[in-house]
Amino acid sequence: STQSTWGVQVLVVLQAKLHLGYCFLRRAMDLSTFNIDDGFAEALLRGLRSGFLTREDYRHLSQCESIDDICMYLAETDYGQFLQNEPSPVPISTIVNKCKEKLANEFTFLRGQVSEPLGTFMDYITYEYMIDNVVALIQGTLNNRKPEDLLARVEPLGKFPQMQTITSLEASTSGYSDLYQTVLIDTPIGPYFEQFLEAHMSSNRDLSEMRNIFLETEIEIIRNTLKKAWLEDFNDFCQKLGGATGEIMSEILKFQADCRSISITYNSFNTSLNESSSRDSDRRQLYPSLGNMYPAGTVALSKAFNEETLEDAIKVFEFYNRMWQRVKSKEKSFEDMVYEEETKLFRLAFEQQFHYGIFYAYVKLKEQEIRNLKWIADMVVLKRDKNMDKAIETF
Repeated sequence: STQSTWGVQVLVVLQAKLHLGYCFLRRAMDLSTFNIDDGFAEALLRGLRSGFLTREDYRHLSQCESIDDICMYLAETDYGQFLQNEPSPVPISTIVNKCKEKLANEFTFLRGQVSEPLGTFMDYITYEYMIDNVVALIQGTLNNRKPEDLLARVEPLGKFPQMQTITSLEASTSGYSDLYQTVLIDTPIGPYFEQFLEAHMSSNRDLSEMRNIFLETEIEIIRNTLKKAWLEDFNDFCQKLGGATGEIMSEILKFQADCRSISITYNSFNTSLNESSSRDSDRRQLYPSLGNMYPAGTVALSKAFNEETLEDAIKVFEFYNRMWQRVKSKEKSFEDMVYEEETKLFRLAFEQQFHYGIFYAYVKLKEQEIRNLKWIADMVVLKRDKNMDKAIETF
């Protein structure tokens, strides 16, 4: 028996050493081959990192007395004269949109400098925004909103040629047939819509059913279902890439998946998803099939029906429990806590080299910077100087 136990221990040690040796070999291959195809794009991106607003910039912005002062200060930063053609006073929404357009232009430029598989990785980043755009356009079309108003509100990073077609669709069977052709066949996010419709349509795929699905299903359920499919697909792609990219993106995407599951649960308490018949079926289906909480934690979340039972499900996960306690004490909202912790992960991604994760981190950190600018601008307009410190510094 002693010899058997000793043999098992030796086998475990050998397996651990083999795995460690494989990891070192994989990392050495990353170091020796990464720059051949992707070194130039990474260098460009690390150069763009220097354009982030600093703590000193935020201090100056928080001292501005008007939106015009903010625009004048931004002109002295990496943002440059991006608002020079806008009449004064510039609406806050215009500042935000122009910042997003600048980010989209930088991202498009970087995308044109890369080869595969980095190109596909960057495309996956845009799919999230394409989903937001398609869902928003469908919702707006169903509500008879003007096409020009809808297209003016789309995310620049998620633009694609067929968007204008969606706004001109008729709310009829033929119109939804066109939507099926436009979204499900001609765009890269088609497979995610396919999964959603397969779960709701009967086997004969009558297109009249599609119209009823979009009319009867809450738009946030559609959005969360599509985002779940995208998150799982993106994670699978990153794990196939392996190496440092797989490790870093796994940590980021697992965190996002866990927070998405918690958020879905919390936001469902006053909806039909919190009914006893829906918690373990409809709501649970919205949870991503990955994360540090998956599967045991998501099973516990699916049974939560109020804040107390949600806390019980979370408390076994120390990290998320600490986040929840800060939310419970009214220190910050859960959404703000997620932004804060995500920013830490994205900053850490820049501490390593030779991986694709920094391209995702760069986009998300720029998004946070744009949220910071919007917050500061709102506080300037409202004359609430004491709330300026809620901006989350990116670097």
